[in-house]
Amino acid sequence: MSPKSARRAAAAKTCLNLSVIREKAGLSIAQIAESTKISSRFLRAVEAEAFDELPGGIFATSYIRQYAEAIGMDSAEILKVYYESMAAATPHRVAPAGPVGVNSARDANRMGWLRWLGGTTAGSRS
Repeated sequence: MSPKSARRAAAAKTCLNLSVIREKAGLSIAQIAESTKISSRFLRAVEAEAFDELPGGIFATSYIRQYAEAIGMDSAEILKVYYESMAAATPHRVAPAGPVGVNSARDANRMGWLRWLGGTTAGSRS
């Protein structure tokens, strides 16, 4: 399953019915777009919980938060759905091999320069 379809599947499970909440508040997408200065395309994506159609990072969370405030909803609930859908679709990263925080190639290069300059290293004390 692709990350895009995994996000959609996760969003479909939670469906907050944001369009119903917006309509009960008596607001149109155009009104929210005008007041928030967010493209109606992105507002529709938030409403459909199609978070993969939003720009990444802080823009997505900002758009979601502003949309929630515009329809009179607590943004924490929508953001929770957003974070869960992102976590479900994001592959886990594998930790690099070797000790954490050590760059052996860089450190070996530094030791080579120290030796060339005539400096001593921990392993070459006389």
